[in-house]
Amino acid sequence: LKILPFVHMVGISGALAMGNSHSGDDIDLLVITKANLLWTTRFFVNVLLFPVKRKPGTKSSNNHACLNLFLDESDLKIKGQNIYQAHEICQLKPLWQRNNAYSNFIKANSWVKKYLPNWKAPSVATSRSIDFSLITSHLSLVEIFFKKLQLFYMKRKISTEKVGEYQLFFHPANTEERVLKEYKKRIKS
Repeated sequence: LKILPFVHMVGISGALAMGNSHSGDDIDLLVITKANLLWTTRFFVNVLLFPVKRKPGTKSSNNHACLNLFLDESDLKIKGQNIYQAHEICQLKPLWQRNNAYSNFIKANSWVKKYLPNWKAPSVATSRSIDFSLITSHLSLVEIFFKKLQLFYMKRKISTEKVGEYQLFFHPANTEERVLKEYKKRIKS
């Protein structure tokens, strides 16, 4: 994904990031994109990773990429500040970054310290930044096209996904609700 100038960070999230994955689990990925190129980046990332992407409806997703979170660098703050979201942010394993994307993500979500005050962000490899400003400054129409195309494709399939202007969450199940309910039950005991 380093070949795509619009990708500013890739990280592993979910069970694999926690070292808690099992045989048959997929590889959850978080992608931070260049500002205002969320949909363009998502399109090309999906095309590039198609051979190793998790296919919808398949039982085994062993070692397949699950592109479940895309963030536009202009809005990196995760909404819904709670222990679950803080844990999800802190468990993220960044693979590489451009333009300090991971550092900016952590700064935007400094609220995690309220829940996990001893957590320290890991260091992350930084890829050389290439100036594509001349190309990317003329991509607004392309971005609109890819957004409309993908929203049209997803229209009938959206269930628990959260599709926003700058953040896309593609999680097949709402585990946040279930985990928080169990957490509250256990701390009362």
